[in-house]
Amino acid sequence: MKLFLISFLFLSFTKAASADLRAYLEDTLKYNPEINRAYQNYLEFSAARYEAYAEYLPQADFTYQKFDLEIDNTADNIADNFDIEQQDLAVTQKIFEVGSIKKINSALLLRQQKKLEFHQVIADNFINVVELALELDSNLKRISFLEANLKLLNEIKKVSQLKFKNGVESNLDYLQAQTEYLAGQSELLTAQKDVQILRAEFLELTTKSYLVFEVPNSLTNIADQETFAAELLENNLELRAVELDKKISKNSAYIASKDFFPTAELFWNRSKTDGAFSFFNNNDQENTETTYGVQVSLPLFRSGATISQKVQAKRSYLAAGFTLEQIERDLQQRSVALYENIRVNKDITATRKEQLNFAEQSLTAAKTSYDIGSTDIINLLDAQRAFLEAEFQLVQAANAEKLDSYNYLYLKGQLLPQYFQIELDSIFGKTY
Repeated sequence: MKLFLISFLFLSFTKAASADLRAYLEDTLKYNPEINRAYQNYLEFSAARYEAYAEYLPQADFTYQKFDLEIDNTADNIADNFDIEQQDLAVTQKIFEVGSIKKINSALLLRQQKKLEFHQVIADNFINVVELALELDSNLKRISFLEANLKLLNEIKKVSQLKFKNGVESNLDYLQAQTEYLAGQSELLTAQKDVQILRAEFLELTTKSYLVFEVPNSLTNIADQETFAAELLENNLELRAVELDKKISKNSAYIASKDFFPTAELFWNRSKTDGAFSFFNNNDQENTETTYGVQVSLPLFRSGATISQKVQAKRSYLAAGFTLEQIERDLQQRSVALYENIRVNKDITATRKEQLNFAEQSLTAAKTSYDIGSTDIINLLDAQRAFLEAEFQLVQAANAEKLDSYNYLYLKGQLLPQYFQIELDSIFGKTY
């Protein structure tokens, strides 16, 4: 039986220009509840820093009292009721307290820490968007490859069946071709299911459906491994936040001892009283009294709560030190892994390009050989499959290289809105 040549259009991985990464990241900033919760938490501690200042600024209190004073002098059998109004103004200014400077410093450090944590949440979500976008891109290309591959497997199956009927091949070759075709069907269904799950995750994260778009490679050149690791350790958001936490814990350990030391404050009080104050007449009198000076308080006894607070603060400081050490170790290990990934994946991409070039040459040669009758259709179909697979492997390698570049930005603390030229003021307002 005469065999036929399959007309096949090479797989073309084109990208739609209907969306871009920046637009998805903007929507993530606007609508992601985790980011907005972290932002509100940052604002909460940003406002709380004024509370630390307020404690060491002048304090003023005004009180007004209006009451009846009943005097019953039983010895002289005198009973009188007097209507009295009293106004008091008290002004105080704390001038000495152990740990006051560190308390203010801790409030400022805490604000910086919450800002870093807010940025960390943004970076966490941004890297998730990038990972999902690249994974969706790879899986959609995989589906295109599997669909084209399934067509080739179907043709191979048909050719094997014809050869078996003509006695050219054994039944085993046809059964193997049928098995490969069914396996290809199963793999395609699995890939389609995976894409639907990834689309749902992408929608939940960005609040928008995924449209095919180009994720640009953000990496140009990297330094040597030692400099590379030093950059990550210096700029990593999580590490910087824990460093601040350690400083805050150290301050807290010092502040906790303030109840063992004297405090001093200036005071100025003025009291004005209108009313009758004589047992002998009911004439109204107005008295004004002013007092001022320095008040020094020296604690003589404190309960175990003060000692307990100091011990807790010290333990918190020690724990923060161990946390910092662990994060530094993890970051060192991740920097080595990322450096190797960047270095090797760059070479893999170059190798995949060369592989695709040779696969294309092999396909051209197979076509020529088939046209002159020196090879059969099976060899041509195999060459087509090898070309498709090489093209898909290049896509995978390129996406792995792109992901490395964004992981580098993420660990370096730069995967933030300003890198994508997104203005936070336009999203969160000037309160940021």
